[in-house]
Amino acid sequence: MKNFILLLILQFCGYALFGQVSHWESYFKPTRAQNVLEEETTLWLPTDAGLLEVDKETGDYTLWNKLNGGLSSNTIEAVARHPQTRELFIGTYDVALMVREEPDGPWAPLPYPESWAAPFGQPLQTYCLEFDAQGILWAGTSWGLARYDGESWELYNQEDGHELLSWVKAIEPAPDGGIYAASHVAFHVKDGVFTPLSSADFQSEDFIFSYGDAAMCLQADGNLWFFTDVGTAGRYQDGQWQVFHQIDSLNFFPSPPRFLTESPEGNLVACFGPDIWYQYAEGGWSAYPGASGLGQPLYFSFLEDGNVSMDAEQVMLQTAEGAQTISFPEYPFSTQLYYLNHDQQGQLWAKDGTVLRNLDAGTVITMEGEDAPAYFADYAFTSQGSLWATRHGAVFQQVGQGWKRYDHANSILPDATNSWQIAIGEDNTVWLSIYNHGLYSFRDGAWQRHLNPVFSAANISEMIPYPAGGLWLRLWGWSNQSRVGYWDGAQVNLLSDGEQGFRAGGAGQRLSYDPESGLLWALDWQGLQVFNGQGWEQVLFPFEQETDEYEWIYTFSVRNGRLLAASNLRVFLFDGGEWFSYSSETAPLASEDIREAGLGQSGKLWVLHQSTPFVEVGQLSLSSGLDDPENVEITPIAVFPNPAEEVVFLAGVPGTGRGAIHFFDSQGRMAGRAQVYFAEGAPAEVPVAGLAPGWHAGRVYFNGKSYGFRLLKND
Repeated sequence: MKNFILLLILQFCGYALFGQVSHWESYFKPTRAQNVLEEETTLWLPTDAGLLEVDKETGDYTLWNKLNGGLSSNTIEAVARHPQTRELFIGTYDVALMVREEPDGPWAPLPYPESWAAPFGQPLQTYCLEFDAQGILWAGTSWGLARYDGESWELYNQEDGHELLSWVKAIEPAPDGGIYAASHVAFHVKDGVFTPLSSADFQSEDFIFSYGDAAMCLQADGNLWFFTDVGTAGRYQDGQWQVFHQIDSLNFFPSPPRFLTESPEGNLVACFGPDIWYQYAEGGWSAYPGASGLGQPLYFSFLEDGNVSMDAEQVMLQTAEGAQTISFPEYPFSTQLYYLNHDQQGQLWAKDGTVLRNLDAGTVITMEGEDAPAYFADYAFTSQGSLWATRHGAVFQQVGQGWKRYDHANSILPDATNSWQIAIGEDNTVWLSIYNHGLYSFRDGAWQRHLNPVFSAANISEMIPYPAGGLWLRLWGWSNQSRVGYWDGAQVNLLSDGEQGFRAGGAGQRLSYDPESGLLWALDWQGLQVFNGQGWEQVLFPFEQETDEYEWIYTFSVRNGRLLAASNLRVFLFDGGEWFSYSSETAPLASEDIREAGLGQSGKLWVLHQSTPFVEVGQLSLSSGLDDPENVEITPIAVFPNPAEEVVFLAGVPGTGRGAIHFFDSQGRMAGRAQVYFAEGAPAEVPVAGLAPGWHAGRVYFNGKSYGFRLLKND
């Protein structure tokens, strides 16, 4: 065994090594924004792509996120300024709060107590922030209303006797120095007293209740608006509710507005969708023209003198100084990327809307034509590069500039809309697995169905074509059991535990074939194993499954001797005889669950997420982790003193403003982050006392450019 592992490592070392990630890029498209914080010269707009800081006079902006701002999350839900200390607080959707004491200082995490475990083990989510007149910070969360006095936290919800107080989606400052909070009902909170504003009579017209979502807005004249998700809205004034169930007798409130604001005339403005804007003025509802120049509106608010609006592409700022347009960095894809897959030449592809995009070459295959599969679920390539794609109920073959469709009407394929999975071998045999209908193949212009009792007892979860013409299978059935087997064209040979050295894994076992080495691999949390043509050998997988959070392996790929695996929490890479691991805590990855990862021919690691269009691309460095790849433009800068103990100074970064620094250790792991202020012509001071002793690679991100340096940290 030890000799085999050593041989394996030496074999991997024979390839052109990249090793750990030395440089990250991120691509994003914001999908929502929350209430703006307007200050004398600055606007702070929280978005799910970061915190946008805008100079109201010049329109200059900085988008702070994990990559360039040292934030713990990209998904910023709220921002608030302490009225006395002037500290700036931000609330994130997934990792609690952060606070910045100085204008150019670093962001420090402000976590919730560990004892605040939300139901089902999910992290406590933050929705909104507000300070009261005494400087107490209130946070609306997914599990109640949180209070922070600068030293300790308290949490209020139904569990401690506050009936109808659960999630809190909005907070407004009350005129008496307390706050209003929007939960199942609207609450007034002051001096520790929680007062429901809805009637205590459940049958009363004044009992305004929301099941799972709500919106709230306090107008300058003291009118409080509360919108529910069950078709009602209420205006609260002088202790009385005026309740609305519809607008213009036609347009009901199906859900809370996307955003609420107050016009300069003192009227409430509500947006329910792209073309669904209303205002409440002079005792009645009327249509409102809405914001001009926007695509899909994500946010709109009137300011003290002007307004701010936002869609996925830009922010438009209208002030007394004039109009400013802020364009977000270009998102180079049509939609959120899905379905990473390699062609037989080893290039990486992804589904981008209705096209397939080659992430290595930058080319696309457009699904055009009468028989084109505009929507498809799986795809594979022949050795000549011809594309096959499946949709529930049909298979499509790329033929020249057109497409040929196969379904139950013109072939032996079944009339079934279940899951259709496709794979193509090196001999160009097309394999098709159809849920509850078994295995089919296409060769020499004809389809064939393969009958076997195993295919009646189990469904194929994964299939790997083998050069000899067979098929390795991972099957699911037998009372929710997973088995690995080999289809030789006539029989399914199921592997038993211990057979040929094979270790039977659980439901999460994944398979991958490396065409370069000819080795078949299997991975689960118990370890790696490899089939060398004669038998299976066990290989150490030096990571354990996370037990505090759900963790499942979604991606497993072996190509050119590199092993890549990804769970919903982490990415694992084996290259050059070493393992590397990346997560949202050790790299500037979005905190949302990872859906899949892929490694391109050029040494770029692509990471996609479950619920956000964020795409991270990590460029693998040469094996030492301190050398930069030739195709990444990283400008070297000077660092002194070097070696260092407490502080270093950086020289050679042009421009003035704030930037971010990431430190990587010799294993490619994120070792630290810092924000730094650069002034033209002057060295920038960077504290390094928190770094562990040893060599580090430093990456500076400033004004859209990257700079690098090496640093030896002394004890």
